[in-house]
Amino acid sequence: MALQITTNGRRVANRLIAIQSLVCIVCAATYYLLVDKSAALSSLMGAIACVVPNWYFASKVFATSGASRARIILRSFYIGQVIKVLITIGVICTGLALFNDDPTPMLLTFILGLMVYRVVPLLNNKPLKSI
Repeated sequence: MALQITTNGRRVANRLIAIQSLVCIVCAATYYLLVDKSAALSSLMGAIACVVPNWYFASKVFATSGASRARIILRSFYIGQVIKVLITIGVICTGLALFNDDPTPMLLTFILGLMVYRVVPLLNNKPLKSI
């Protein structure tokens, strides 16, 4: 049972991260076509700040399963969340240092990527567990 829950959770997380990656790539391509290469690179930095930490967190959380390992799962959840936040802060600070002329593409792509977790379940009109 625990393995099935973990497998389903991993599947949902991977799908959401894939959709998030697609949204971010489309956003960066749009910046490349409509603005310039620098805006597209800034947008890609926002995509990295959004996708990589979420991928890390999902892989950390779904690494173990089972009620007997609840303490390990809880610890990996907290450690994963802290590291996720640190990765996000690091990538955003790096992006702000590199693209200090106009960080708008980076920040907009980052925000759009984060919105995937709120919008996709609403569009599917299904609970998150069945995406």
